[in-house]
Amino acid sequence: MSTNKFITDKKAFTTALFEEAFGKTVNEVLSHWDRYISLFLEGSLTNMLAAYKYAQQNKDELDFYSFMCFWLACHDRNTLTSKFEYYKEALAYCKDPELKKDIEINYNLVKERIEKGTYVGIHPSAANRIEGIEKLKPFFNDGCCLHDAQLKNMVYDRDKNTLDIEIDTCIPEWADDNKCHLIPFHFSDLLSVEADMDYGNDYVHESHIYADENYIYVEFDSVYLKICSRHLSIGYVI
Repeated sequence: MSTNKFITDKKAFTTALFEEAFGKTVNEVLSHWDRYISLFLEGSLTNMLAAYKYAQQNKDELDFYSFMCFWLACHDRNTLTSKFEYYKEALAYCKDPELKKDIEINYNLVKERIEKGTYVGIHPSAANRIEGIEKLKPFFNDGCCLHDAQLKNMVYDRDKNTLDIEIDTCIPEWADDNKCHLIPFHFSDLLSVEADMDYGNDYVHESHIYADENYIYVEFDSVYLKICSRHLSIGYVI
């Protein structure tokens, strides 16, 4: 049975959850929101997620709804997409000009990251950050993005903090000379490597290459392989 049937005043219940998350009144939190946006107490996330759930029918009436969305965007362990949705909600319901400025900064940063990460091929932000990028251009012309290419080899060196991978283009018509090629990617000064591959399911659906802040991101969808490093160079293409 749904707990909603037992809550007679959802607005008051939501307010109580919010105040319990900080141990302060709504007015205290909103008056000093810049202090509380980074505050993360034990149990606060549970309370804020519950408050967000019960706030949906009364969010127009809740002065703290915008701040709550902003706080959740900062603290909930979510994807960029869900973080972006929190920021959108925060902006839509924000009545405090100073708070709105901070929300807009974060909103625009996340929006830019999403746009870069979903860009198929080599994003302009990475154009001047990759050594030997000209070697990739024959394989990214006319909308090609290494679709159906194969991850051939991957070598990680923990001591040097490097990763070397080889991508087999597999499909001859991608190359100007109608030949298959091996493209070596050399990543150095690694920040993170994420991989979720099944044996035999190592084909690329789409590739996304972009730069953000001081890092280069390379993602091969379907494989799934995502690499973030400070430096990327393309070796001799066979």
